[in-house]
Amino acid sequence: MSGKMMLTSKIINGYDEYYDNVVLLLHGDGTNGSTVFTDSSKYNQVVSYRGNANISTANLKFGSGAISYDGNGDDLYIPSTANFAMGTGDFTCELYFKVNLQHNFYLLNFNVAAGKRMALEYSLTDRSFNIFSGNNTSTIIKSSIVDLVVGKYYYIVMQRYNNLYYIWLDGKSIMHGATLSVVMNWTNSQLNIGSAKPDAASNYINGYMDEVRITKGVARYKDSSYIKIQDRPWDNNGKETAVGIGVLVAGYKA
Repeated sequence: MSGKMMLTSKIINGYDEYYDNVVLLLHGDGTNGSTVFTDSSKYNQVVSYRGNANISTANLKFGSGAISYDGNGDDLYIPSTANFAMGTGDFTCELYFKVNLQHNFYLLNFNVAAGKRMALEYSLTDRSFNIFSGNNTSTIIKSSIVDLVVGKYYYIVMQRYNNLYYIWLDGKSIMHGATLSVVMNWTNSQLNIGSAKPDAASNYINGYMDEVRITKGVARYKDSSYIKIQDRPWDNNGKETAVGIGVLVAGYKA
């Protein structure tokens, strides 16, 4: 069978029209044990690491490697930059992850200034993914109940769309159109990947991440109740193949 149609994720006939809005793209590829983390977005940002964060070729989701964290002082970070100045606009953050044990951990933490940040965390106590916003005061919105399976890769998306917040886990909506009492007006910020730094209780992840992508100014999935799990790495030249999107496109049946 063959056919063409416009997709919710705006990938049309193999072209991602939002590629120019991608401000970070980490495939996690490389040689085993490497501490070189390449940003494949057009910004080619310098990604630094703390602790024993490194590339693992044994625990990847796609490509040749994934980012490995031992939960003891490991994270990646990018210094404060206007690339992460989201303002009050839309954005989409997405990645694959798996954990080695049950614990509290942060996936993404945007630090704007002291007491002012936006973060995506998992709380074992709450059994939920939480979006944390601090703007001299702090608010938290929680997803529905999630019990993670150790050793399983998950695909997670955090999105802001018209100042409403969404989270999908493996394509299923677990937070849909939530509001924060603090409206975060993002200016330049530092991004920490895998920790709550610079907090003292940093909640480091013990596990792996792969295919980290942040899209600025675009809510890729709008208010969808379900999104299809991507079956290949994100492309880094603006030409994504529309296979596995969940509809019939250019001769492929997903």
